[in-house]
Amino acid sequence: MRGHEFSIKDVKTVTFWLIVINIAVFIVDMLYSTAHPYAMPLRYSGSVSYADITGSGEYYRLVTAMFLHFGFMHLMYNMVALFALGFPLEESMGRLRFALTYLFAGIFGNVFVLRVEHFTGNYHYTAGASGAIIGLLGAFLVVTLNRHDGMEGLPLSRLILCILLVFVPTGEDVSIAGHFGGFLGGILIAAAISLLFPRRDRGKD
Repeated sequence: MRGHEFSIKDVKTVTFWLIVINIAVFIVDMLYSTAHPYAMPLRYSGSVSYADITGSGEYYRLVTAMFLHFGFMHLMYNMVALFALGFPLEESMGRLRFALTYLFAGIFGNVFVLRVEHFTGNYHYTAGASGAIIGLLGAFLVVTLNRHDGMEGLPLSRLILCILLVFVPTGEDVSIAGHFGGFLGGILIAAAISLLFPRRDRGKD
């Protein structure tokens, strides 16, 4: 996994479009809230909500919550972390494997939140990309153990930056369950992919 500098080629990457989608959804949410001040903001109508998912069957929230954020700083921290980690990890894993890892980790983290809330009875609206990003950290560990080259391509300083960014308080409660679940999901899916679909040619997806 080599170091990464942004270039025009990155427009074709999954990481680039994940960042674009997250920012676009945030802008739409802000515009919607301004135009409809008495309506529920998208960041709540699409976030993880135990009652709405288990009671009303709104399972789409397990996916939509990954692209919603509770404020600009919440979004910024996550996108900087995704930028720092996503590009080099995607280059190492390949687009399809990277995309599957990101989505699986995010969904797994959100499901983990539901299970924790079920047992604790402590319910919150949960949203953000951090669960999926923490999942990428878990996948990074798997890639590093498999290839013994991860730390050479991803500087320790950048790795620490990613960890700090997704755990920095942003005025909202940090979902420890979402982070832990995402991390576990990232490890599980990356390990499964490496065992079932090992990359023989790192130049192809």
